[in-house]
Amino acid sequence: MVRGTTWMLRNTASSGPAEITFDFGDPAGAPVVGDWNGNGVDTPGRYTAGLWELSDSFSGGAPVVSFSFGGAGSRPVVWRRLPEPGAG
Repeated sequence: MVRGTTWMLRNTASSGPAEITFDFGDPAGAPVVGDWNGNGVDTPGRYTAGLWELSDSFSGGAPVVSFSFGGAGSRPVVWRRLPEPGAG
């Protein structure tokens, strides 16, 4: 769950308090998650009118990567790219 800039996460799909809490991103942006560095762990990001801000941790703070793609009125879509067949 995200409220403003505060992310509240659980490691299981069950009721209970957040197990991880941190602040990240522009509260006006749409929260997104993905494996931004290819290490197999989905971490937070924000999308705001064409600006992507991505983090590689659950500790909050500044994004490790920022870039522009899309624009006002666009909706963010995140996917996991699968390895090419036979790529090891």
